[in-house]
Amino acid sequence: MPQNIIQGEVNEKAKAALIDESGKPTSHFQAYIKYRENWKNKRKAYDSAYANASNNPLQLQQWPIEGVLYQQETDEAWDRWVALGFKNEIENAINILASQPTDPAIKSLIEKVGLGGN
Repeated sequence: MPQNIIQGEVNEKAKAALIDESGKPTSHFQAYIKYRENWKNKRKAYDSAYANASNNPLQLQQWPIEGVLYQQETDEAWDRWVALGFKNEIENAINILASQPTDPAIKSLIEKVGLGGN
């Protein structure tokens, strides 16, 4: 089978992981975005709490204890993103499509949700 036909099939599979026949995000892509945002929020909370603790020597001294909850929440959000948010599937599709010229609708969708150059 010629390389361009194989590449075309790979591109179509990657595209199908992101948008359906009507051009709307697939349920997997929607889950990816939802769980990615959840992880980002948990990570921001962790970073903010650590920054606040860093400004106070007593709080910083307690960070190994206080920070555990933030780290657990961040880790759990990551695990949910991987397991329920189809993280690997969607990122593989994005990487395939980002590596070559593709449908402008997909590029627009990827950029709209802030995933360009992932």
